[in-house]
Amino acid sequence: VAVAGITAAFAATLLNYWLARWFSKAFVEKLAGEKQVAEARGLVESYGPAAILLFGVLPLSPFFDAMTFVAGMAKMDFRKFAAFSLVSRVIHYGGLALFASKILG
Repeated sequence: VAVAGITAAFAATLLNYWLARWFSKAFVEKLAGEKQVAEARGLVESYGPAAILLFGVLPLSPFFDAMTFVAGMAKMDFRKFAAFSLVSRVIHYGGLALFASKILG
């Protein structure tokens, strides 16, 4: 179950990155919201890929999707983006799976 969650979430981050890279800022703002894109841009500009890692690990992070779009718009190095995104998804979904297994037995 954890592997499926990690794979799907990681695929979604890659899709967001490439959509933002291929399409306009207006398109991204329509998908993610103008306010969230502006806030995510500030975080990505300040912290770079570390912001992707941090907000990707946090449960229910309101900025993570917007950050993946901003990374694409900013043309962040794809390999670095993918690596930080994958690590964040493994920690996030792996942690959730571990927590659920401990609670549910």
